[in-house]
Amino acid sequence: MWLPAQDIKDNSGTTYERHLRIRIYPTFGDSPVNTLFDREQVQAWEIGLRRRYALNTVDNARNLLSTILGDARDAGLVDVNAAERRRRRGKVVERRAQAARSEPHGRHLCRRCCWPNGAPF
Repeated sequence: MWLPAQDIKDNSGTTYERHLRIRIYPTFGDSPVNTLFDREQVQAWEIGLRRRYALNTVDNARNLLSTILGDARDAGLVDVNAAERRRRRGKVVERRAQAARSEPHGRHLCRRCCWPNGAPF
């Protein structure tokens, strides 16, 4: 029901339909949208997809599910978008925090606008 209501190009519609048919419906297709509120369920689904598909493919499928659930939230059908990505989490954030702890205070900011000796460009 969601896809036909979208104003998108044919190529996008074909891609969305493929993600729905192959990656989203097998796991969530029989579930009413108002029962899709468990973030851990979405995370487990994504982890399972990552074992079989390329990272970009999995990200696109999750983004599509997030868009669908976001539209359902906007329509008042669900209270929470279980596929919405939480910001400031994961490996990249931890690596950045670790890098900031290991560098002299402020040095990582200086690299953007200064020579290695600290002199401005």
